Amino acid sequence: MMKKMIMLMFASAVSVVLFNGCSEKAVSATPKSVTPQTSRSGGYETPIVGHISKKVLHNAIAKAGEENGWVMTDFKSTSMIAEKIDADKSATATINFGNDTISIVQDSSTLGSKYDTYVKELQASIYKELQSNTH
Repeated sequence: MMKKMIMLMFASAVSVVLFNGCSEKAVSATPKSVTPQTSRSGGYETPIVGHISKKVLHNAIAKAGEENGWVMTDFKSTSMIAEKIDADKSATATINFGNDTISIVQDSSTLGSKYDTYVKELQASIYKELQSNTH
């Protein structure tokens, strides 16, 4: 009898984990992540809480970039190249996205301190797009 109870509890626990872990409900980046955090790679990171599909991430990043004046180019299935042109100055960055973070790593820039401002605006727009796609 005890063995059956343990097996039943184990099966219930596994079922709960599988159903919750595999659900399609997407939960976006946390609000505190709008402020850029320095990443190990020297760029900016936005933590992602919950599951968001690559397609939703890609679309949110592309739309946010374009709305903020960045030229977005697909690079890999989980990366995009972003280019910002401001008069005679410009910047390029690689945006990598995965299960737990979105990172923006500067490739080159002649924008000076404006680069950081543009990245903060881009991160806020990505967050806004993720929020609108998940609610």
